[in-house]
Amino acid sequence: MFKLIFVLALSVSCCWCSKFQSSKIPQCHVGDTQCIKESTNVILSKFYGGEPRVALAQIDPLKIQKMQIKQGGDNPVNIDLTFNNVELHGLRNFQCTSVKGFGENPNGQYELRFKGPAFVLKGPYTINGRILVLPIQGNGVSNFTLEHPELHVKFTGKTRTKNGKVHLYTDDLRMTFKIHRMQAHFSNLFNGNKELGDTTNQFLNANWQDIFNEIKGSIFDAFSLITQSMLNNMWAHHDYNHMFKQ
Repeated sequence: MFKLIFVLALSVSCCWCSKFQSSKIPQCHVGDTQCIKESTNVILSKFYGGEPRVALAQIDPLKIQKMQIKQGGDNPVNIDLTFNNVELHGLRNFQCTSVKGFGENPNGQYELRFKGPAFVLKGPYTINGRILVLPIQGNGVSNFTLEHPELHVKFTGKTRTKNGKVHLYTDDLRMTFKIHRMQAHFSNLFNGNKELGDTTNQFLNANWQDIFNEIKGSIFDAFSLITQSMLNNMWAHHDYNHMFKQ
């Protein structure tokens, strides 16, 4: 479910570009993961609105044009849930807790971990299907909250050269996370039937753990694709060899 997400917070890796000297974001030496972690947290807390000089997009709120969670077959949760033109709130309050990678050779394995108080996804939705034993159908406005997520992002760094510049990219980013609780509210379920809508929202929140366990794979996939696209777009503007202090 989740431009994990992550957005999202992972676009903070551009904080080591030399152009950040003019934007008051700390620069780091290549491979200095402690410094990179601290610079990442500066980005999250102070530059979440974006920094055009280094191609850093706004990450809070993170605007997501479309995100789909689709699961069929004989699964207990069989739904087609689509979010359109929604906003993901909360990344400014996250902390990067560890970083691996970003060495002299950009090719190889990378790993980042984040934690924060909440992700809140707000905006229009459509849903159709079945959740456990309950049919569900509607379209309206959603408020989807994941409390105390702990994010784990892994990817293989690769490079491509263009006009003599080396650009980092990845094609296998994978984001997973643990949460303490999921809360959801979908307005206008069942064509605005208040009784059915209230009952369904209560059911979703009472059974959040079982529901999350069933759909978390689809949620991880959605967040991973969004984050990978954001990172690759940002990295395409920077030569890896000039991203660090010389």
